[in-house]
Amino acid sequence: MKRREDNAAELREQVRQRYEDEVARIPIEGTFGQAKRRFGLGRIMAKLPRTREASIAIIFIVMNLEKRLRQIFLAWITLLCAHRNGAQGRGGMGVACLAR
Repeated sequence: MKRREDNAAELREQVRQRYEDEVARIPIEGTFGQAKRRFGLGRIMAKLPRTREASIAIIFIVMNLEKRLRQIFLAWITLLCAHRNGAQGRGGMGVACLAR
């Protein structure tokens, strides 16, 4: 579509919408890339559709579990460090408190 005075606003809106769509797609494509690299999503050899779907579902379940376990572990470390710092009267938090 050529740019003219009467369609300039429409073209600006299309460009803005295209940009927003691309920005929204970045995290999703990153997740699929991670699934291919770290969890073998790109190496599924199952022949039957139902088996393939089950393999893909298991990979995404494992990815979600890993994310939740990482969150729980970091919360536990933070609480542990806060407890150690509070008991010893030291300020600051972080994983460095575990080395004391």
